[in-house]
Amino acid sequence: MGLVNILEVFNTSLGIIAIMEFPIDVFPRINLELEETKRNLWIKIIGIAFEKPKEFLDLNVFACQVELLNEHLLKSGDVLTIIDK
Repeated sequence: MGLVNILEVFNTSLGIIAIMEFPIDVFPRINLELEETKRNLWIKIIGIAFEKPKEFLDLNVFACQVELLNEHLLKSGDVLTIIDK
């Protein structure tokens, strides 16, 4: 389905927020799972901010609240594969 680039990661009181760049034809959705096989990293999207700053309107970039599904840390520069379920 495509690769997702992690542009930035923030650890907030609401949880982990990731700025994610999706392929042009893919939009984030709740419960979407992503994996990075080299480090065995698995995450799930549990929230999406659809209000985007004007500089991101032409890009397929979203701020997503994510849940880590294992003990590995998400970091800027990670490239994840969308798991189609």
